[in-house]
Amino acid sequence: MAGQISLVKLRTWHRRIALIVGLFLVFQGLTGAVSQYRFWLMGVTNSAMFEVKADGEMATPGTIVDTINRDAPDFEVAHVMYPAANAPKTAVMAMGRLADARPMSTMVTVDQYADSIVYQGDLTGGWIGLATTLHKWIIFGTIGRILLTLIGLSVAALAVLGIWLHFRTRKAGGRQPMLNRIHRYAGLFTGALLLIVASTGTALNIVTWVEKNTDNSVTGLNMRAGMEHANNTEVRSVTLDQTYALAREQIGRQHPIAFSPAGAHAAYDWFAFVDRQLKRTDVLVNPRSGKVEGIYPSGVLRGGDGARGWLFPVHSGYIIGAAGGVIMTIMGLSLTFWFVSGLIMWRRNRPRKRRKAATS
Repeated sequence: MAGQISLVKLRTWHRRIALIVGLFLVFQGLTGAVSQYRFWLMGVTNSAMFEVKADGEMATPGTIVDTINRDAPDFEVAHVMYPAANAPKTAVMAMGRLADARPMSTMVTVDQYADSIVYQGDLTGGWIGLATTLHKWIIFGTIGRILLTLIGLSVAALAVLGIWLHFRTRKAGGRQPMLNRIHRYAGLFTGALLLIVASTGTALNIVTWVEKNTDNSVTGLNMRAGMEHANNTEVRSVTLDQTYALAREQIGRQHPIAFSPAGAHAAYDWFAFVDRQLKRTDVLVNPRSGKVEGIYPSGVLRGGDGARGWLFPVHSGYIIGAAGGVIMTIMGLSLTFWFVSGLIMWRRNRPRKRRKAATS
């Protein structure tokens, strides 16, 4: 009897948590899938702004800035993003401003193979950028961070309960309707991955929150140093491509994801790279002396190596390479089926329970 009661309680808690966090799971799964392939989606859904032909080697940072200075001389470059390795046909995105405009209000996309500008206009990420931002809940500020942490912990608890419930009821699984069996086995697979994703995602949310509030980011350091050098007219004595070459010497042949040239907003040339597992490394190079000022795992000043460096590769699935990213994306999309099938099962069981309660 005790075993039956505990099983009933287990199912009850599983359903309650699933109903509460189910819609969140669907939301996070879909926005996470968009975030995983955001660069590819940009090129596919908005070719006029982002599509390029992947023909030859990608342009270096110096060439990209030279192209912008030549074809859009009024544009002040602040931050440049290379597309992900899985989206070679998506243009490089440069963010900055025109004269007398707000900082980071304008965007220029550059064909990194033809050295030409594809688009120039207001900075916008469209629905893809919005989905990526919403996935992290950063636009909701501190309240969003707290809610995301609490819900992330609830998702991890749901995954544990689902896995436990699967094994507690495995003998009865073969006698259940087909939808129930699909839900059970899909839940076992998805639940195991969901536990990993929820745990690492919650950890990332907390860690990045702490890093932001403790001024531990490399970009923050670069901007603060830029303010100190604001009146220094001697901006650089080595070219951007020379500092880029120095940065690459430090990290090997990794994929560049972003850079920012020194100027009024930053004291040093900043470069960010990722390896095949999406482990990130930032490098700062002094444009006046050509000296490498620092190499920073995970893009933070302190504590970026070790477990911190593996959080995103595990969360994204890229710890096992691009195939892991595909698996995580499929899991994110399948959460919708998992949630809907669970609702159907819950709905089917409600009348049966009411009838039993009426006859007891």
